[in-house]
Amino acid sequence: METVAEKLAPLTEGTTLTVRATRRRSLLRVTEGLEVVDNWTDVFEPVRWRWWWISPLADRWSEVQPVQRAASHIGSFLRERPDQV
Repeated sequence: METVAEKLAPLTEGTTLTVRATRRRSLLRVTEGLEVVDNWTDVFEPVRWRWWWISPLADRWSEVQPVQRAASHIGSFLRERPDQV
């Protein structure tokens, strides 16, 4: 995911946006994916998730979508920039 985020980074040139691979935690789950962020924009495309607490299932990741599809969605967002409308 980090390599894909680096390849998408040129699409943010001239903007305040940053593309990065990240991990988000909620009360019950950990989700990894790609995000586009700045002070006003927060777009997250999940790639996989797992349970947060210690259990037999906490070691297993479940795929939400392939990295390539998440990258495609992020790329579309950066090209269309609906946040600028």
